[in-house]
Amino acid sequence: MITTRLIPALALTGLVLWQLGGLVSQLQELNAHPGWLVLGVCLRSVLYALFLCFPIAAFLTHEPPHSRDSRLLVTSAAVAATFLLTGLDLLAPSGPELWRSSPTVVAIALALTLIGVSMAVAGAHSLGASFSFGPQCRALVVRGPYRLVRHPIYLAETAMIVGVTVVDPRLVPLLGALVVIVLQVVRIHAEERLLRSTFPGFSSYAAVTRSRLVPLVW
Repeated sequence: MITTRLIPALALTGLVLWQLGGLVSQLQELNAHPGWLVLGVCLRSVLYALFLCFPIAAFLTHEPPHSRDSRLLVTSAAVAATFLLTGLDLLAPSGPELWRSSPTVVAIALALTLIGVSMAVAGAHSLGASFSFGPQCRALVVRGPYRLVRHPIYLAETAMIVGVTVVDPRLVPLLGALVVIVLQVVRIHAEERLLRSTFPGFSSYAAVTRSRLVPLVW
């Protein structure tokens, strides 16, 4: 009970508080130097904090799953994909700057992160109490952004990672971002294996919604 509900909820609550702490600094920057880019960064933090509230609520209220994949590799991949970049940001030096992004690229990257975090909120809302870290089956969700791709939250997180990395392209976060994207692919394969064995309707859904992560690509 504690390991599957309270600990994940507390970990995500810590991320919410971390986001809100950053938001305070961003609002101070907005007050000192008003501008669309700073406003966009503030909005991104608000939306990401909102997104994190959905899984917190899910962990505290969801019912036991119909099935789960408890393999250590899969569980470790899920936890690392969720917390690796935050851990690197807090504990590791960021390393050298790899390139300098132009103001236009920064604006495009910020727009990408806003699209990503908005999709994450929509995906989490569609999942409701079915949200989980590792592969667990409570319901086959096919509504909302799940009509676009089979794993819209992972697509949203990837968009946010790319956007943030482009704005501040440093070696350690870039390497961490590449690792997280690989881990997301591991999660996708594990989740789809479990969904296919649990819900007979998953094959029909996959036949209609062909893209796992990136529309028209994969």
